[in-house]
Formats: sequence, structure tokens, C-alpha cells
Amino acid sequence: MSDIDGTVRGILREGITETIVTTSSPDGQPNAAPMGIVRQGGATFIRMFPGSRTFANVTATGRLVANITTDPLVFVVAAFEDLDASYFLPQEDMPPLLRDASAWVYFRADVAGVVRLTPLTGAVISREVPAFSRGFAAVIDA
Repeated sequence: MSDIDGTVRGILREGITETIVTTSSPDGQPNAAPMGIVRQGGATFIRMFPGSRTFANVTATGRLVANITTDPLVFVVAAFEDLDASYFLPQEDMPPLLRDASAWVYFRADVAGVVRLTPLTGAVISREVPAFSRGFAAVIDA
């Protein structure tokens, strides 16, 4: 097992982990969208809507970052509009990170029906383990 595989297992649990996926367009425009990353057996993948900006960016660049955050406002704003620049930490050779993410994983993304993900690097910034409540879920659902 490589270090990145251990990092991914520590960040993304078996099943679906709700994240904010960040991507960049080929000309460097940042994008963020709430999406569930699926870990099942040894595979990690994501299902994307083909008409979305996120899907277009991933198809064009083959890269995405899964950001872990417990801020319900980020989920809500990212679902309905573009996040402004203050939400992002621009990166040199990868899509931007969310400024307040507690962890992130940078993936190579291969589009073939579902988007198969191969982790490249990642980091745990805060060791606090998020415990989502029904109240948090209700804010997101609302």
C-alpha cells in the first residue's frame, strides 16, 4: 500500500463521501460543485452529469480535487452559484483547493461512463473528525 492509498482511506470512507469537488477549466477558471466520491472495494469513482461545467473541466483536463469541509454554506452556495475567488487557494499545477477544507485529495480522472479516480496526492489539514448531524443534512437539503 502506498502512502497516498493510506491517505485516501483516511479521508474517504468506504461508500459515498460528500465533498466539494474543485476543477479548473483549460484556461484556469476555478469551479466547485458538491459531489459524492464513491469508494467501493479497491475502486474510487464519481458519477457526473455530462452537461455540467465540472464534467466539461474534468473531460478537458483529467484532474479534480475532492475537498472535505463541514461548512454547510459552502455546499449550498456551490450547488446554486459560482464560488467567488475568496473561497479558493489557487495552486500552480492542479485545480484550486477550498480555503477552509479540513482535508483534500487530488485525483487523475479517467472519463469512461463513470469517472474513475486515481489519487495523486492529498493532505489532512485538520485532524478533527467530522460527524454530520441531521441538522447539517437538513441545511444542505433545504
